[in-house]
Amino acid sequence: MAQIKTRRVTWSSIVGAAAFREGIEDYQAGRAPDYDRDKNCWQYERGRQYAAACAGLGRAPQRTRSGRSVSRLAIADFGRQYGPNGIL
Repeated sequence: MAQIKTRRVTWSSIVGAAAFREGIEDYQAGRAPDYDRDKNCWQYERGRQYAAACAGLGRAPQRTRSGRSVSRLAIADFGRQYGPNGIL
């Protein structure tokens, strides 16, 4: 079986994705994962994981948008959670 092609993504593209925000919202609302809803389930699951990591630290996730732009605070916070010293 052939390996699927991979591509590089940026923290900004992950945090700015609508599926990422939906994953956060679903986790916070206590809804079960809905992976069939969106073809971008990687970003959706990353959003759920980010929300769970923040809940484990006793705080809410950063807002993903600042006006029309992706929030730099959210990008930095997600990067800290995902990095070598993070829990994601």
